[in-house]
Amino acid sequence: MPITDRVNMQIVGERLRQRRKELQFSQQALAAELRIPQGWISELEHGKRTHIEVDTLYQFCRPLQCSMDYLLGLTDDPRPPKRPRPAQRTRSGRR
Repeated sequence: MPITDRVNMQIVGERLRQRRKELQFSQQALAAELRIPQGWISELEHGKRTHIEVDTLYQFCRPLQCSMDYLLGLTDDPRPPKRPRPAQRTRSGRR
């Protein structure tokens, strides 16, 4: 895999720590919420982890109220994008 296709774990760790602190979560509280070891979060935040599974990264998004794009450093806006609402159907089945 070319180096440009790899996740920058330093950015993931920095964003994770920044967002956790903004929401006043301790590492222990976040670990309890996600049912993972606190030391694992510490290793992520300090860049000691070399990879992360996408489903694990996704699990962080809900309690941290942010998007995966934010944690990956692809956007500076932590808020997940709003999804368009599906069109309402009338009783006749038309939109």
